[in-house]
Amino acid sequence: MSEHSDDSVPQDGAPALDEAAKSVAAADADTGTETKEPPKWQAPRSWWIDFLVLFLTFGAYFPFWLYARAREMGALGREPRRAILWFLMPIGGPLVYAIAVPRFMEPYADLGREHGVDGRDNVRGFIVFWMFVASIGAAVSSRIELPMWMYVAIVAAIAAGATGMSAVVNGTKRALPEGLVRWRRKKSGLGVFEWLTVPIGLVFWLGLGLAILTGANSTPLVAGSTYEDPEGRFAIPITDGNWSLVQQGFLADEEAEVEFAGPALTSLYVFDYSGELSVDEVIDYHVQNAHDYALTSVRECEETRRIAKDEVSVIATVVCEGRSMGDPWVLVASVIGGEGQVLEFYAETTAAKISFPTLRDNLVALVSGWDRP
Repeated sequence: MSEHSDDSVPQDGAPALDEAAKSVAAADADTGTETKEPPKWQAPRSWWIDFLVLFLTFGAYFPFWLYARAREMGALGREPRRAILWFLMPIGGPLVYAIAVPRFMEPYADLGREHGVDGRDNVRGFIVFWMFVASIGAAVSSRIELPMWMYVAIVAAIAAGATGMSAVVNGTKRALPEGLVRWRRKKSGLGVFEWLTVPIGLVFWLGLGLAILTGANSTPLVAGSTYEDPEGRFAIPITDGNWSLVQQGFLADEEAEVEFAGPALTSLYVFDYSGELSVDEVIDYHVQNAHDYALTSVRECEETRRIAKDEVSVIATVVCEGRSMGDPWVLVASVIGGEGQVLEFYAETTAAKISFPTLRDNLVALVSGWDRP
């Protein structure tokens, strides 16, 4: 967002500086020297606009905001560091936040003091502390799967801290004398990139909404119990209490016979390929698809086979592991074939590093544990 969103563009300033600027301009006119135009800055705006954009985009707007403000200071000759470094700052850990946030606000605080704005050292100190704590929450959430409400709380905390930084910046901007900078009143090229963060946020919120609706329309399954197919085709031992049966017809895969919702937004599906595919064809498809998946780096696929208890059906299980966008990832598919039937139980998931081993083991046990009732 780079449009001017506040009715008040700074007009007041230091009279002495205004007179000095006029004198320089007059001298330049007499000598024929061309006066350099002041740099363009985004006009100050209300704090709640920044908070809404930061929160609704799940923080995706924050790097763009840092980059734009660093470029402004660089154009004024007060920010020697490359703007791209500030764009990358949010991916750093708590220590990076503790060092970088005060350094980011320092040029604005110094500029504000020069034009009669209190340096607000106490406020800046509180913002640094707040962002440090919020970044710890973000670091924890990248390693451990947390309840969804905790993710939202962490996003809100980071948005609040970044809004505090924005308030310091906008306070300085409102105190600047006329002529020091030019205010940008319409979207620039950078504004286009800022707006691109909005659909990113909408995707996150859509996923969150679907997860909530799916959970509200699911039947919890008790750990240690066994789900038996109403048609008597299979039985699935429930390994833990984090699974529920999704009501068919409501946000469920229409091609699936049964759908389960589990931890870390994992969904498990039962498909009936009787008369369409063989056991080997289903397994080969998943192995090939795992290697072709653009966002996933597959380390290995391991296949096992066993005889079902009726000694007629063959149960083949394939487990593919790797990484998906940096996090560990696993695909598990079991296929039972015999007596003219080919049924598949399939799931894949990715999770934060610390939570992944337990999630992976439970998923493999659940998917490979099914049998004839």
